Amino acid sequence: MGNSSAKASAKIVTKQTGCSKNVIGHSQLETQESLAALAESKERRRAELLEFEEQQAKRLANEAQLRSFSQANHNKFLNQITESQKEFENKLAEVHQQKEESRQKFSKQLHETEAEMGASVIDVLKSIQAHRDQKQLQDLVKAEENQSRSLLAIKLEEFKSLRKEDILGMK
Repeated sequence: MGNSSAKASAKIVTKQTGCSKNVIGHSQLETQESLAALAESKERRRAELLEFEEQQAKRLANEAQLRSFSQANHNKFLNQITESQKEFENKLAEVHQQKEESRQKFSKQLHETEAEMGASVIDVLKSIQAHRDQKQLQDLVKAEENQSRSLLAIKLEEFKSLRKEDILGMK
């Protein structure tokens, strides 16, 4: 009987071992599936992380490019403004210079005109004075002529009167 009990015991152990093998096999299968799912999840997360990093790198590159473009446009705009301001200042300086030259030219012409007018006034005054002097001289000559005529008329009357007296006195 000892043999049969060992056989029965071996059968039970074999049965239990078979069940355990089934449970272990099943558990191993679940573990392998879990590990495969975990590996797949890990791979998916790694792929998502890589994709995120690529997108982040692209976004950063785009932002850097945009900043660079923006800075270039800003610098270009500032250069244009600076250039326009320089042109404006040059034109303004030119206008001021032309204005100053015109003012100086006008001032010079005004002084020349004043000098010419002064000389003309002096000439006119001299001419008027000469005309006055001439007029006075003419008036004086006329007055002397009139006086001479009056004296001549008086002398002629005296002469006529004397002659009349002589003629009457001779008769």
